[in-house]
Amino acid sequence: MPPDPESDAFVHDLRVFVSAMQLTADEVLGPRDALNGPAFALRDQVELLADILRVTSYLSAEGGDEPDRPVDLRALAFVARSRRASTFLGEMQWPVQARLDPGSALELIELAAYWAAGDEGKLVLHARPKTSSLVLEASGAPLPSSAEDCEVEQAMESLAGSCRVKVVLRRNPRAVVLAFGSHAPLC
Repeated sequence: MPPDPESDAFVHDLRVFVSAMQLTADEVLGPRDALNGPAFALRDQVELLADILRVTSYLSAEGGDEPDRPVDLRALAFVARSRRASTFLGEMQWPVQARLDPGSALELIELAAYWAAGDEGKLVLHARPKTSSLVLEASGAPLPSSAEDCEVEQAMESLAGSCRVKVVLRRNPRAVVLAFGSHAPLC
């Protein structure tokens, strides 16, 4: 799918705006390391927005160069949410950094979401800072196992293996843990 110049320009303008917000936050709030409470929360939200836009830019450029620094898995969760309306974002209050290729990681998340909740099932997606992982949990009625499960599991394992991501499947209730690890190579 060719890039959309209008969308790219819009994302670029948003990135410039968020960069200005980051500079202002530096001046007003001080160094990020010294922040706590509401000041930390505000600075973290600005940084998360910047990372969401960075991931979006990377995806709209259809890859290109490797991401220049680790990606906040919460940003990846927001982008995944934009592609699947039945996904809810769980509590994500702390940055969760991991080295990854956003395109491959999103493909893995989409497979995991399908395995956990099917096409239309509701899903809760949240990030775990201590393990640098994303957790996808089905909510609502449990999805019955199907003959297709084995194929989807094999596809997930294959993609996860190439990305050096550990996949843990739980059948009841249906859930997938994608452990990206802070030192794992890029997908």
